[in-house]
Amino acid sequence: KIMNKYKILITILIILATATVLSAYSVSDYFNGNRVNSLDARTAAMGDASTGKSDTFFSTTNNPANLSNLEGRFGFQLLSGFLRNAQQRSLPMYDSFDGFIGDAEYVQNENIFSEFGFGAYYNLPTNKMNLTFAAQYKPYINFDGKYEEEVRNNSNSDFNSYPPIIATNLIDSDGSVDAISFLSSIKYKKYSLGFEIAKITGEQDYTNKIVWSDYATNAATLEGAVLAPYNLSFSRDFDGYYYQIGFQAELNRHTSFGINFKPEFDIDYEIADIDTNFTQPASLRLGLFHSPRSYIRSAINIDIEYVQWNSVNDIYDDQINYYIGVEHKI
Repeated sequence: KIMNKYKILITILIILATATVLSAYSVSDYFNGNRVNSLDARTAAMGDASTGKSDTFFSTTNNPANLSNLEGRFGFQLLSGFLRNAQQRSLPMYDSFDGFIGDAEYVQNENIFSEFGFGAYYNLPTNKMNLTFAAQYKPYINFDGKYEEEVRNNSNSDFNSYPPIIATNLIDSDGSVDAISFLSSIKYKKYSLGFEIAKITGEQDYTNKIVWSDYATNAATLEGAVLAPYNLSFSRDFDGYYYQIGFQAELNRHTSFGINFKPEFDIDYEIADIDTNFTQPASLRLGLFHSPRSYIRSAINIDIEYVQWNSVNDIYDDQINYYIGVEHKI
């Protein structure tokens, strides 16, 4: 009976962790892309809260001072993730007497996007302090997105048949911006200081077009009209740098506090032989870690993040994000 209870508990935790990480990308964010937040499974399961303290390698994305919490002289980590994005839309069809016939489906998309990363670290203990160095390759912004939509009218819907397709709207975005990061941290007694500098590079291919059907083309020809094609396509190459600095302090055996600051930076890109850029906002992140006295080893992480979007554009409001995670080790 005890084993069955553990199996049920583990199954529930797996379902909750899966629901946490399957956040959807937006295909409309083709210009700024979709930020990749939680990189490893454990950080994602903790709600991406890890600024106060964490001993997972890729939690250094939120605070490079977490390097000081890693054990062993040497270590490495490989990570991979995928996201399934499914969407279905339909409109009701009615006959000439306003009787419901059925739902006419005009959107049916199901796509899987993936990402990966890896890194390694090295601890160098000394008499009074510990030095840790690391290198990482990780996704930073994802531009993947696909969307297909059928455009129909209500012709012939009185005969329980689908209306003919007039056109198909297509959006296809592919690419990513990845970060090559170099990190270091120093720990003296109960205090840790971490630093990260990253080179970001990547590319994007984007296409947005309307494909007219033969039905629509023939109908327009009979009326003496011509349906003009629509095709918007571009490619971009990205380049830039960012850095961040983090600090942690152990208040006592069970509680620690962390802070991380990432200044505003620009991502340069070239499109149609024109050099331009878009800005990523500055952010300040505070974190609190607490491990209560209990028979089961538990951990609580709470993060509060302030993102200064208003400095990027006056039409944006500054943003405050909250992250909370609870872990029980059985």
